[in-house]
Amino acid sequence: MEIDHIIPDSISKDKPVFEQLLHRFELPSDFDVNSLLNLVPTHGSCNRRKSDTQFSDSSLRYYLELVDKKHSHVKEQIERLNIQTQNEHLLISIAQRIEKRLISTQEVDQFLSPYRAPTAINISEPIVVTLSTNVTEILDQKLLPSKAPRDYPKLCDWLERRVLRAIRSSSKAIIVACEASERDGETLSIRVASWFIDIDKLAIIVEPWWVITEIAPYSEIYDSPSSLLFQQALVQTANDLVHTRSDGLRRSRT
Repeated sequence: MEIDHIIPDSISKDKPVFEQLLHRFELPSDFDVNSLLNLVPTHGSCNRRKSDTQFSDSSLRYYLELVDKKHSHVKEQIERLNIQTQNEHLLISIAQRIEKRLISTQEVDQFLSPYRAPTAINISEPIVVTLSTNVTEILDQKLLPSKAPRDYPKLCDWLERRVLRAIRSSSKAIIVACEASERDGETLSIRVASWFIDIDKLAIIVEPWWVITEIAPYSEIYDSPSSLLFQQALVQTANDLVHTRSDGLRRSRT
């Protein structure tokens, strides 16, 4: 992806033409072509093909209005990323001071204790996430590691176990399959109930061939209570942790 200008940057250098354009679209006189209101993500080939071509007035108005609607959301995302980056720098700084023995973990723990949330955990309702993938397409494009089975039923089992373990090991989420997966000989679809999951990170955690097709509260899909499902999720999460640690011990001994 690249960043493209809706109003080409070259037009802003022609003052009379640019001023006429601003007047025609009722844009402020200090409109900046390099601001978020004029920038969009685009494929590299599309960007090169467009170059500094100016859209027709109707297309230009459409794109400008579209970006204007998303402007506040984009600013929120940038602010969130800035805060996340600042937090990471802060935590790295603390970790470095601990490593250099300039501060102890006990001191950090003591400082943070007044800010800790109550230990009670609300498990009232999980989020249900539906994930789907085209198994045939994965095989045709040879996207799988060599150890993966090539038989459709076994491959579906392998893919299902793999994605559940990936989510558990890469986040603090507790998850469990809500029902048997759907298989039609070509695709695979699974539904998982998830507690404490970060939906924004989910697309990064799972492998690229998985697509998130639905996210909904448990009560919107099922009539049964989720308490028993939570117990199953705890057991499976514990089993995964044991297997992961056992595998790690075997590798280290080898």
